[in-house]
Amino acid sequence: GTEKMSLPPQDDSPQPEILSLDEFNVAIPQDVYDHLSKQYSTLDDDVDGETKHIDRILSCMKRSPVDTCCRVNNIQSSVKEVEAGLEQYFAEKMGSQHNNSYSIQQHETLTDLVTIRTTTPTDSD
Repeated sequence: GTEKMSLPPQDDSPQPEILSLDEFNVAIPQDVYDHLSKQYSTLDDDVDGETKHIDRILSCMKRSPVDTCCRVNNIQSSVKEVEAGLEQYFAEKMGSQHNNSYSIQQHETLTDLVTIRTTTPTDSD
């Protein structure tokens, strides 16, 4: 299912959604996959000998980035409302683990952006 985050309603406008990376599929045409596989074939045995390097690249595309920026529609919400909604969403999803794993703040220069920064190390393959 799709995970949804709802901000406090201000009117009857549609509420924003946050989708999980688990639902993200990297789909490329077979001929492109074959071409890329050939380009990276010299790296296929470097890690585990079983997984093609192109498959490792495609799996990395499903990892969360260290920084994520969300543009705020200032007509519908304020930056503070979006920050509060994101804090609430992460608190509900992560429970007590959420306190030190990320930070949410207004972008330093672009004032209609909210930055979510991961503060814990990410998994690496």
